[in-house]
Amino acid sequence: MVTDKELDLICDIIAKHKDRNLDNSNTSDYIKIVQDADLIEHFGIYEIWMCFQYYSHTNGSLEDAIKFYEEKHSIHTTKFRKLLNLDISKKIFDEK
Repeated sequence: MVTDKELDLICDIIAKHKDRNLDNSNTSDYIKIVQDADLIEHFGIYEIWMCFQYYSHTNGSLEDAIKFYEEKHSIHTTKFRKLLNLDISKKIFDEK
């Protein structure tokens, strides 16, 4: 069983896990951790799978999916890495 304070924290984490602001100085560390974990989870294999799934549903070819991924990968990598909150998250992201 959780306390009311813990329940409020859990609800806050869930509500704000995708709410990214440039000034996150008032964001709790719990939210930052969940935000980073969510982004890291979606980057990599999941992103590749989504790319292939998109092209399969739009009657695109395998070559179309690979070309799109190769052209957009470095742009996405730079964009997503900037959204990470914690240094350890950036290290994990770079290793992926």
